[in-house]
Amino acid sequence: MALNKIGIIQTIIQALTLVAVVIALIIPARVIISKIDVISKDVEEIRKYPIGTIATLPKRELVVDKPADGAEVGYHADVKGYTDNLELNHYVVVIPVLHPSKWVQRWPVVIEPEGKLSSKAQFGEGGIGLGEEFQILLLATSEKLRPGTLDYEPADARWSAPVTVTRTK
Repeated sequence: MALNKIGIIQTIIQALTLVAVVIALIIPARVIISKIDVISKDVEEIRKYPIGTIATLPKRELVVDKPADGAEVGYHADVKGYTDNLELNHYVVVIPVLHPSKWVQRWPVVIEPEGKLSSKAQFGEGGIGLGEEFQILLLATSEKLRPGTLDYEPADARWSAPVTVTRTK
């Protein structure tokens, strides 16, 4: 009888050991899967950054609200958005997708005290750019920039996520 009890106890210990091993494998797997989900979301966010810009995860401190992503625009369009960086200079930057160079727009960005901002953007030149996609971004920096091509990135540049539009007129 005593041997039988010892056998039952050994079987219970083996079963508990097996359960502990299974649990030890399942918990790290769940952690790994959750980390993969987080990394996948971060990669999706980074892919939203414009061609040629330093990609950092957005803080949502600078946002283009209008035009909407995927919108059709004419030669010019109103640009509206939001900023938390009231102390910095703000610029609308347009990047032709087929010819990725950054164009600082000539219109000033008007910022209201609560951070709402507005300006304009131009897509192409005359008939050039018709039917093409463009990225619109907001740039906040302490530097004073001139309209035209931006050949470098200011050291303190803060970028919005890009909004891609198609010029149809």
